Amino acid sequence: MAWGAVNTQAHRLKLSPDGRGPWPEEARVSPLRAVAQAPMVLHTMTVHPRGILPAQAAKAWYLRVKAKKKWREIQEEVVTAAGGTPSEHALENAVARMKSRKPHGVPKYKYQNCGVKKMLTKKQEARVVAFVKKWRAKRFCTCEHIIREMKLRCSTATVSRCLNRNGFFWKAGVSSRS
Repeated sequence: MAWGAVNTQAHRLKLSPDGRGPWPEEARVSPLRAVAQAPMVLHTMTVHPRGILPAQAAKAWYLRVKAKKKWREIQEEVVTAAGGTPSEHALENAVARMKSRKPHGVPKYKYQNCGVKKMLTKKQEARVVAFVKKWRAKRFCTCEHIIREMKLRCSTATVSRCLNRNGFFWKAGVSSRS
């Protein structure tokens, strides 16, 4: 659209401070402030509480590589994500991570891969709990029997933990009552 042409939004448009083009009235902010208020891409990362955050890892790298300090001296200056003193091993890993990162990049963490996946799904846990509610008064209602009856692929300890999480403090086998 040419500058002299009729614009249906002309009542809402004004020239920008540099005079180069129209600016919506609701966005009448200086160009620097507009850049500062622009939405930024945020990177999220999960760090273990005893792990070292990227800013502290950069500090550890600087103290080790540039300032040539010993690990014990670095431990006194760097803190973990929980605010404690990091172990020497954590510091070594943080410095190695900072050395291996690409220029201007964020070091890679694989914390999302940590942990063990649950053997039983929520639906299977609900079935186990329902089974125990129905048959818990019977002597045959043991973890081994539950596994055989429901054709689960897990250990007796897994079923016992599942029941403990749901309020049944269960032993894996039959108890001998005298």
